[in-house]
Amino acid sequence: MKHHPTIAIFGAAILAFAACEKKDIADSIKDKADEAKATVEAKATEAKAAASEKIDAATEAAKEKAPAAAAAIEKVAETAKDAANKATDATKDAATDAADAIQKKAESAIPAPDAPKQP
Repeated sequence: MKHHPTIAIFGAAILAFAACEKKDIADSIKDKADEAKATVEAKATEAKAAASEKIDAATEAAKEKAPAAAAAIEKVAETAKDAANKATDATKDAATDAADAIQKKAESAIPAPDAPKQP
C-alpha cells in the first residue's frame, strides 16, 4: 500500500486550518469579552451618575418640604448614594470577573505554540 504525499500534505493543511480557526474563534471571544467589560464600565458610570442625580433631586425636594430636617435628609441621601455606588461596583466586578473567566477559557482552548512534547 502506497502513501501519497499529497494526502499527507492535505491532511496537514486541514489540521493547520483547524488550529487557525480555533485561534480566530478564541481571539474573537476575547475581543467580545473586552467589549463587554468596556460596556459594563460605561454603564456603571452612567448608573452612578443617574442615581446621584435622582438622589440629589429628591434631597432638594425633601429639604424644601421639611427645612428643619435638612441635616437628616442630607445624611440619608449620602447613605443612599453610597449604597447605590456599592451595588453598581459589585455588579461591575461580577461582570468583569465573568468576562475574565470567559477569556481564560478561550485562551486555554488554544494549544500553546511550539509546546514541547512529553516523552
